[in-house]
Amino acid sequence: MLGLSEVHPLRRKFKSLPESFKGLLQTELSIGHIYELTDMTEMDREDLGLPSRPPSAYSDPEALEELKRIAKVINIKKDTGLDVDKLEFEW
Repeated sequence: MLGLSEVHPLRRKFKSLPESFKGLLQTELSIGHIYELTDMTEMDREDLGLPSRPPSAYSDPEALEELKRIAKVINIKKDTGLDVDKLEFEW
């Protein structure tokens, strides 16, 4: 009989988070998005008749806090080494 990691290879434990993902994860948990909203993007949105900031963590600080709570509930530190409160990797 096959083990779960053989049937579902993405469920395998990894040794550490790839370096290319560390910055993305830190940014996601610090501003609520992977990419920062630039002034130019805000102006473009206004020119299109949209609010300068989309209805997301950019305009709702509670959304970012909810994202951090989710990260803590799923114990993201265990798998990635990221301390959600400090936004620093321990390993």
